[in-house]
Amino acid sequence: MKIVSSLKSVGPGLALVVAIASAAWLMAPVVPVFDRVTLALVIGAAVRGVWGASGRCELGIRIGERQMLSAAIVLMGCQFGAGAISEIGQVLPTVIATIGVTLLAALLIGRWFGLSLRFSLLLGAGNAICGASAIAGVAPGLHADEREIGVAVGVVNLLGTVGMLAVPVLALKCGFGAEESACLIGGSLQAIGQAVAAGYSLGESVGELSTVVKMLRVSLLLPVALLLPLVLRIGDSGSSVGGRRVRGWRSVPWYLVGFVLCAVMASSGAVDSVTDVLGKFAKPALVIAMAAIGLRIDPRVLLRQAPRALVVGALVNGVQIAFLISMLSY
Repeated sequence: MKIVSSLKSVGPGLALVVAIASAAWLMAPVVPVFDRVTLALVIGAAVRGVWGASGRCELGIRIGERQMLSAAIVLMGCQFGAGAISEIGQVLPTVIATIGVTLLAALLIGRWFGLSLRFSLLLGAGNAICGASAIAGVAPGLHADEREIGVAVGVVNLLGTVGMLAVPVLALKCGFGAEESACLIGGSLQAIGQAVAAGYSLGESVGELSTVVKMLRVSLLLPVALLLPLVLRIGDSGSSVGGRRVRGWRSVPWYLVGFVLCAVMASSGAVDSVTDVLGKFAKPALVIAMAAIGLRIDPRVLLRQAPRALVVGALVNGVQIAFLISMLSY
């Protein structure tokens, strides 16, 4: 009975997600403007815009988004050889510098607009690391309340949705090649799904390297989560921040561990037969995840949330992108 009940709860949403992903997979060859990953996102968002949210489908859509995206990220690790892994050492200084500049910009701009230090740091972490996941990771250490978390997540999700369409165009306008475009996309977009979709819109190689750069940013969540409470104590000593502790190693997403393990196995060549087979499932899983993410995009709701926070978030993201472009153009 429990199995039947679970299927009734998640079945409609998962069926809708798979149907949209299947349509994108079949339509992509005849719609040259988008690849399968981007097309699944576009169709999902269009369905949400036309029919709105459905409570009956919500649980299945959420599972499709979170679980399939995590699985796709892990499986994408199987596609990277030694050449891709070596790129990490080359982009690491740029990624670290960009994270530092983004956090500093959030601190200064947020305070200038009258936002609290705590909320400014939430926006900074969301822009600098990995969107909503980073906000959730640093929130306990900053003792943030639910309203602050909700608005910060809404802002970075909206910015990432806009950036997912705008940043690839910006990379082309700057005349960047595949590596520079991937660094700009993977180094600036907030959510993993947004970075992956934007990267693949410029081609397979850009998509793969964008994922590497983005996962490198995600891997820095733990040190940032440990650092920000110290910044809050120094900058806002009059407030009590000692209630909840940083989640420490528990802030590290499991899919990051899986991605690294699969990438190491693939680069070593020790189990090529296994990683080659697993890697072939990465794209279908990613298309399903993008369909689910598209079904959860509703910019109209986000636009109603805290205009001042949206302005600050946009300015911070603008500084982040401008800094990256200057670094990549140097």
